[in-house]
This record gives sequence, structure tokens and C-alpha cells, in this order.
Amino acid sequence: MNIIKNLQLDKDREVKRPKNRKLDYNKKKFDNPFFKETSKKICFSKLSFRKKLIVIEVIIVLLCAIYFFLFSGYYSINEIHITGLERLSTDSMKNEVWHKLRDKTFIFNPSTNLLFLKEDKLYKHLDENYSFDSIIITKEYPKKISIDLKERTSAFIWCEENRYYYTDSKGFIINEIGPLEIDKNFPLIVNESKKCAIDNKIQLEEEYVAYVFDLFDRLRNNKEIEIDRFLIDQDIDTVKMILTKGPKIYFNIQKDVDEQIKKVLIIKNEKLKNNFYTKEYIDLRYGEKIYYR
Repeated sequence: MNIIKNLQLDKDREVKRPKNRKLDYNKKKFDNPFFKETSKKICFSKLSFRKKLIVIEVIIVLLCAIYFFLFSGYYSINEIHITGLERLSTDSMKNEVWHKLRDKTFIFNPSTNLLFLKEDKLYKHLDENYSFDSIIITKEYPKKISIDLKERTSAFIWCEENRYYYTDSKGFIINEIGPLEIDKNFPLIVNESKKCAIDNKIQLEEEYVAYVFDLFDRLRNNKEIEIDRFLIDQDIDTVKMILTKGPKIYFNIQKDVDEQIKKVLIIKNEKLKNNFYTKEYIDLRYGEKIYYR
């Protein structure tokens, strides 16, 4: 009985709908007066005339700026100023820089716009293709580049596969020269060994180069023995000195320079005399024994 009574009470508590009320299935939109929508799309057509005019003016200014900075030619490079060169040709260096600048992959604007010039890329190009102690690149607006170069000091001339190169004391190739540009103030070393230059650096051991320098310094002012060049081939511990006239002279780099030079002068002045210039070679490599033919 209690259960039936409780069910009756629950039923009496139910809210009764009016019999004539109809259900509304349409979607409702309820606005919260305390919430404001912040992201609204701006429609150009709905802007006021004044705002439309401002937008158009901004677009025109941007287009004019893009044209001025990129396409007007105001910042196009028309002068390259190079200083510091002594041995290399200034004109050839300018041509090299112009060639790099006109590379469309090098700077953004193909018209060589100074604004978009990448100094680091130009620096890398010059450093990889030439041998400089220092490279300083300066932009001078609106149309000029200044490049100050300091060349490495040449120590000797290196000949390999009939091509000649100025080379510094550490064996780095500075630049290639023609046969008519050979300066007799530098020792000329002809390489006929299998150790060819790699990455602009010769692979000859330093002791060979040092020995050539010693010979050259001691004999460069000797009028009796005029040096034409030095030859390095497959013979171990050997430097061959070729004279402008006379025989080849074979030196052992493990032996004292002065002692071997004395032997050459004794053979020339006391033993061979005038026949010295008719000999094919003089070999000093074997201690007290001297061979010639």
C-alpha cells in the first residue's frame, strides 16, 4: 500500500502541460549580452568610402616601394672599386666580381641590386678561387661596392702539367700565370712526381721546398752557375737543379747544402773547367763520390 501511495504522490507532482500548447521545433538563437564576438571578417565592399580610399592608398604606396627598391634601378650596382692588388690584374678581378654578381642564383634581384647583395657569398667565392690574406667588402649606397684585397706573399713558382702557379711559403696556390709571366726572382719548381696539387695546395713535403730555398738563396747571385729551375721527380730525397747553361746537378736533401755547393764549384773550377758546360749531369748524392757524364 505504501508503494502505491508513493507512486501516486510522484504522479501528482508532475508538471502538467496545457492541453492546447503545441511544441516548437524551430531552432532558437539566444544572445548573451555579456559576450561580444571579437573575430569578424572585414568585407571591403562594406567599408566606408574614406576607409576604401585609405586601403587603396596603402596598396599603391606598397607597390611603389616595391618598384622603387627592386626594379627602378636606383640601387643597381654600376661601380666596383677594388684596391690592394699588386700582382693580380684589377680589371680581371672586376670582371670576376661582375660575373658572380650577374648570377641570378647569387642575389635576389637579377639586376644586381645592392640591397640584396650577399657579402658572405661574394667573400666565399673570392676566398675559394683566389689566395688572399684578407678580403673586405663594403657596400656604398646607392650603387657602389668597394673591395679591399690583400694578396698572399709569393714564395715560389710551381709548375705542374705545363701549367704555372704562384705559390706561398705554405704551399698554397695563389693564382695561375702564363709562361711569359715567370719572375726569375722566385725559384721555379717543376713537379714530375706523382704528388699533384689537391684543393689548391701542393702535396710536396716541406723539406724539399726548404732545400730548394736554401739552394736558390745561396746561388741566386752566382754568375758562374745560373739557375733556370728545380726539378722534383720520383727519385727519393733528390732535388735536381737545372742551369740556364750547363749540366743538371743532383742534390741529396739529407746532406748539407753548403758542402754540396762547394763540391760543384770545385768540380767546375778545378777539374772540368770549360768542359763543365758540356756535361749532361753531375750527381752529388752519394757522399764523397761524385758522378758526372
